[in-house]
Amino acid sequence: RETIIISYYRYKGQATIAKINEVCQLCSNTGYTPARQGVPEKRPLNYPLDFFKRYQIQDQLVGHIIDQIKDDDIYHQLKCYPKAEHRSVALANQASMVFVILFFQPTVLNENGEKMREIVMKHFPDNWVIPYYQGFVIDLVDFWK
Repeated sequence: RETIIISYYRYKGQATIAKINEVCQLCSNTGYTPARQGVPEKRPLNYPLDFFKRYQIQDQLVGHIIDQIKDDDIYHQLKCYPKAEHRSVALANQASMVFVILFFQPTVLNENGEKMREIVMKHFPDNWVIPYYQGFVIDLVDFWK
């Protein structure tokens, strides 16, 4: 990541790239190392919360987005899956989004048990392994311990 940023920076020049310092900070190394053959995963303390703190988004905006995802069927999928046992399938896309968005508001994730209970009961009642980006999946039981 860093090499690509520096190459682009050298190609374009400092004056033509707006907010280059913010881009460099956002893309800098996090200290996370994924598991490989025989080598366990290395996750720094408070990862990925510290990573998402690098770029602040207004808490009020993030709160509204979380509430909208928590309370509504934003993709209107529930009418396609009318049975109660299919609810987690109908809301799977929203579940992936709320998983990522919660990192931008760690107070909900860590301290607001009531709101987290609502999110879990609606989006993760029977599905704890979710896709979150182009084929990447995560087991929430292991990740949220």
